[in-house]
Amino acid sequence: MMKQKHLAVIVGAMLVPTFAFAQSADRLDALVAQIEALKTEIANIKKAQSAAAAQAPAQAPAVSASDKKNTVKIGTNAEVTLYGRVMAQVENIKVTDSATAADNLSKSRVGAHNTNIGVKGELDVGGGNAAIFQMEQRVSINGSNGPARGFADRNSGVGFKGDWGTVRVGRWNTPYKDQTIKVDPFNETTLAANTFVMGQVSSLGGDDIFHARQSNSIQYWSPKVNGFSGKAYFTTNTSKTTTVNPYNMSLTLDYDQGPLFAFVGYETHKDSGDLTALATGNDKGVHVGGGYRIGNTTLSVIWEKLSFHADRIGATAAADMSRNAWFLGAGHKFDNKFTLRGGYGIAGNQSGVNAIAGGNAATGAKGLYAMVGYALNGHKTADKTEIFAQYVRLNNDRNASYLLTNNDGANGLSDTHAGSEGAKYNVLSIGVMTYF
Repeated sequence: MMKQKHLAVIVGAMLVPTFAFAQSADRLDALVAQIEALKTEIANIKKAQSAAAAQAPAQAPAVSASDKKNTVKIGTNAEVTLYGRVMAQVENIKVTDSATAADNLSKSRVGAHNTNIGVKGELDVGGGNAAIFQMEQRVSINGSNGPARGFADRNSGVGFKGDWGTVRVGRWNTPYKDQTIKVDPFNETTLAANTFVMGQVSSLGGDDIFHARQSNSIQYWSPKVNGFSGKAYFTTNTSKTTTVNPYNMSLTLDYDQGPLFAFVGYETHKDSGDLTALATGNDKGVHVGGGYRIGNTTLSVIWEKLSFHADRIGATAAADMSRNAWFLGAGHKFDNKFTLRGGYGIAGNQSGVNAIAGGNAATGAKGLYAMVGYALNGHKTADKTEIFAQYVRLNNDRNASYLLTNNDGANGLSDTHAGSEGAKYNVLSIGVMTYF
């Protein structure tokens, strides 16, 4: 009997691990089942979130912090921003050596060359896209009568934007012009602008300017990819007749990443030149430029070639000419408020046949400017007020008639080239501008 009890104890001891193992296995299976159930629940939550995000309205592209204080929210997915720039400068202008004797004088005036006000907005239309609009108007704050202008005479248009880029129709700077401004240390806002030699040619009319803002335009801006972006710009042939088919086209490619920026641009004007009175023609511009940012210093350079061709019509002589020009710019921020900017440009003599000037000798020009600015509330791209002083000089060769731009149409700085051959311009000014 005793042996049987001992045997039962031994057998029971041997079975204990088996029962324990069975219980552990059951617990492990239960834990695995709970983990799988949790995974399934997490997956279902993610699917629900994705479905909700797809159905929810896409967020409209962000408005910069500097715009927020001037921004009004309309409805649930639209924002409208009021913005602008107000500026004035007291100028002393001296003109000498002009072929028109009445232009050779010295005078003072108040210039308000680039004061403007605008409204812009974005409306979410779903799918990560937004409808966009802008209406911008030049304003004369000194009461002078400049060239006749209609409402929304500056960059104004309507279109759409998204991850795929931006498309817009209306009146806007050509991409070619925007690239020229990019190397100008003062962004072409005063008489100190690189357009005293860039984008224009001596003795030609306003239709031949290559720093223009064109009406009836259609444009596309690509997104920026690895520093590269491009723009395509066309104007409609609204003024087409049985003999002429006028339109413009501007194509640009930019690289801007880190301290380096570079670009190339091309623009053509079909049947829009004034080389001859009745001729059809094709004007072309090409430029290459770029710059480098070193700490608080930015250096920039641009080279440009403009060419003009007008076909012979009847007894009217053909014209076929070109000119090269280049510009160097520099800007430096000394501290949180002071800035020094400067630029120097040269337009070379014309080459080829020019039916208006009648020759190419002494048809170049040289220009320079320097200015110091003081930003009252520090260096910012917007919401800033700056006071500045500047000096501008433009020397035309004997047969050249390049002009200072942003000029308000005053004597000696008129919008026409007629009779201004050989003119030399000297300008001293102090001014103030504020952005809002």
